[in-house]
Amino acid sequence: MIGGRELDSCLTGKDDVAQELEQQVREQATALGLEVRSVGIKDVILPGDNEGPDESGDRSQRRRRKPT
Repeated sequence: MIGGRELDSCLTGKDDVAQELEQQVREQATALGLEVRSVGIKDVILPGDNEGPDESGDRSQRRRRKPT
């Protein structure tokens, strides 16, 4: 579902992706006798976006101290 979309489509159509995801989850849960109350996408984190300012600063300090 996600892999077949363009990045822009995933980011701008987050609600559409969430609806598709919810439908698929509900179908599979129903088959198992489970009830799903809600499904949603809270946040989209891209590779490289998961480091905070402290982590990137620490990494650059390590590079400066590292002997060449």
